[in-house]
Amino acid sequence: MIDLEIVSGVSAIALIIGLLEIAQRAGLNKKYVPFVSLALGLLTSIGYFYFGNTTWFEAIITGIMIGLCATGVCFGGREMVDAFRKQY
Repeated sequence: MIDLEIVSGVSAIALIIGLLEIAQRAGLNKKYVPFVSLALGLLTSIGYFYFGNTTWFEAIITGIMIGLCATGVCFGGREMVDAFRKQY
C-alpha cells in the first residue's frame, strides 16, 4: 500500500521546484533560492500539521526536509543538464 505522506511529500517537492523556477524566471536572484525553498517547505509543514496527523515538531522537520530536497533537486538537475550540454 502506498503511504500518503510519501506521495504528498514528493508532490510538495515538485510544486516547490515549479514555484522556484517561476520565481527565477521572474527575476529572483539565484542566491536567494534556498531561502525561498526552505520558506515554502515550512509553509507546507503548516498544512501537514493542520490536515495531517502529526505534531508540530514532525511537521516542521518534514517542512525543512521538503525545502532542502527541493533545493537539491533544483540545483542538482540544473548542474546535470549543464554538464550534459557541455559534453555534447
